[in-house]
Amino acid sequence: MKRVIYSGVAKPALITILLLTAGSLLAQAPEFSQAAGDYYRVYYTGTASEARDLARQLDAYGELFEEYLHFERTGLKEKLKVRIFSDQEGYTAYLEEIIGEPRDSFVYLQYSDPGMNELVGYETGPGFESSLVHHSFIQYLKSFVPHPPLWLQKGM
Repeated sequence: MKRVIYSGVAKPALITILLLTAGSLLAQAPEFSQAAGDYYRVYYTGTASEARDLARQLDAYGELFEEYLHFERTGLKEKLKVRIFSDQEGYTAYLEEIIGEPRDSFVYLQYSDPGMNELVGYETGPGFESSLVHHSFIQYLKSFVPHPPLWLQKGM
């Protein structure tokens, strides 16, 4: 019987190594609590209660945005996805995996399939809430207007 060798490792050993590596990567992945509101679906690395509070907060922002822009939530095909990490390390690891580089603040990831779009951030401390409202506005705006003018994105 012929043994297949890959880079000096027998095939069964290679499979074992790959499974162990995949298992350790999955073990390191943070668990997200989920909560959904009228506008938003929140994924948060904190507790389920904190995720619900964050969804309520984002929905309040959504109502404010709707009041100013007069877009109706019925125009949203899906709830807007927001993924918040409670620490910068998890946030950085996630972005490294998705876009291959870290960022200092929120990132709005846009895909050809709008259902995959998501706003990603981490809790930075005192400036977190103002960053969250600003970036959630941009996410809200772009869900109705694909290429909004920069003055509107930054002005609000």
